[in-house]
Amino acid sequence: MAKVNYYQHPVFQEILQLTGGGYDRSLMTFKVYMDMCEDKGWWNVKCHACKQLSVVFLSGHASRNKPRDLVLPVSVGDSFSQETLHKYLHTIKLEGYQSDSVILALSADDGSTVYFKVTEGLVLPEPPEMTDWKKYRREERLNLQRQHVTLQRQQYTEYQQKQQQQHKQQQAPEHSLHTDVP
Repeated sequence: MAKVNYYQHPVFQEILQLTGGGYDRSLMTFKVYMDMCEDKGWWNVKCHACKQLSVVFLSGHASRNKPRDLVLPVSVGDSFSQETLHKYLHTIKLEGYQSDSVILALSADDGSTVYFKVTEGLVLPEPPEMTDWKKYRREERLNLQRQHVTLQRQQYTEYQQKQQQQHKQQQAPEHSLHTDVP
């Protein structure tokens, strides 16, 4: 397996500039960026610097129709207090954008990331009906994807079979031309 060179990626270079050259913190932020883009499917993910806290944070849309969220990559080894969380919540901002929350992306050395949304005060959970509806929609989407993949496999198999038949037909006339006639 080829070793991945993060250093050449343009977003890693941007993060490196925003952090002032801190390689470990930049690499952790880049891994969170990649997780958001590639694994979680976030839209329009961008990097930003918070000069007051000397950190780089990310912003993006969890889906097309969701508002922009602010995501702060942190290491699982970092310690937090209520004051620290309060400072993150009130200091990490985008110009011209109002947000009442910050998502902490807790990143481990193995590349795994867990996301926690931090808000001021308590936030009520969604009603069970909404959770059930979202689960139903997610299952429907997965079923459609499975059907699509199955159809693509069938079409590809049919294509391969037609290619093999054409190849056999092209070879068949060549053999009949070489018969000896007395």
